[in-house]
Amino acid sequence: MFGVFRERTDRGGLVRRRPFALVLSCLAVVTVGAFAVVGCASDHSTTTSDHSTTTLESTPTTVEANGPGTTASGKVSSTKPTVGPPATAKAGQQAQVGEWKITVDSVQRKADVDGVKAAAGDEMLVVTFTVQNTSSRPVALTREDFSLLGGSKQTYAPVDTKKGLFSLPPVAANGQASTYLVFMVPAKSTGFKLLFSPFLEGYVGTAQAEISLN
Repeated sequence: MFGVFRERTDRGGLVRRRPFALVLSCLAVVTVGAFAVVGCASDHSTTTSDHSTTTLESTPTTVEANGPGTTASGKVSSTKPTVGPPATAKAGQQAQVGEWKITVDSVQRKADVDGVKAAAGDEMLVVTFTVQNTSSRPVALTREDFSLLGGSKQTYAPVDTKKGLFSLPPVAANGQASTYLVFMVPAKSTGFKLLFSPFLEGYVGTAQAEISLN
């Protein structure tokens, strides 16, 4: 196993042998080094194994919806409030539609208003009214919020003029304003109703007030 020690002869003819102790020391160093390498490899393998078996556990987080518009299960409800039946009133009486209150103050018949003349056989119906904005924000009214219903169930849109509703700025929060609308209708016709249908945010359906002008 250890082999044969080679002999060498120097120039003087003497035979020299390598010291046996030196050979044993070299073998011992090589053996210790081999065990060290094996031990390091074993430790590294164990460390890798421990690391690979480590498991991170997480706890699921549940977010619940609370507050208005939610159901008992915590889900947000998509149901919106529905407007009620039309409010009815007569000229001089107050009608309320959502965040608005409206009162028709007067009704006049004219041949022309603000430079706009009625066509042959027609006349101008001038409806003056007061509105109150009961909400907490300024809100503007537009021509789409109003129409006129005739006795024969025919509807009329407001006539564009330079004054009246078309020059009215947004009504202040908890404020009121007075203005007028002009409709071109057949002369001497009766049975009219002013229809007030303001937009109500967050509601399903069309809120409306029907105000008799007779």
